[in-house]
Amino acid sequence: IELRNARGSKVSVVRSGEDVEVALKLKRGVAQSVPGIAIQVSVSTNLGVPVFCHGNWLNGESFDDLPDGATVLCRIPSLPLPVGHFRLGFSVKRNFHSSEVLDAINDAFDFHVDAGAFFKTGKLPLMQAGVSLVNAEWRLE
Repeated sequence: IELRNARGSKVSVVRSGEDVEVALKLKRGVAQSVPGIAIQVSVSTNLGVPVFCHGNWLNGESFDDLPDGATVLCRIPSLPLPVGHFRLGFSVKRNFHSSEVLDAINDAFDFHVDAGAFFKTGKLPLMQAGVSLVNAEWRLE
């Protein structure tokens, strides 16, 4: 597993608001194909508090036959995290409905988020205010 920046380079430090990719290189333990495989990535704080997760089934994306050594990419546009230390994990199940976990590591990778341009002002709230950044629009009625 690795974290990549918008240019595709492996990194351990990213910026708030930057597009990032999680790359999972898969190796088959058996010769048979695993249609409908369910892959999930998760992010937690350095204290283990869940922040968010995403799986290929949430978008309706399906991988019917992954060749051995395939790399699966999960692109996260405009990383919604404040400055701080985080952990990246993953799980691979036979399919979304299956309880059979083929592989999983909750804390596979530690990474740091630096200040970035999530908001057009360049300002960011402190992590104590919340572990996720949300865009919103304000107006007077």
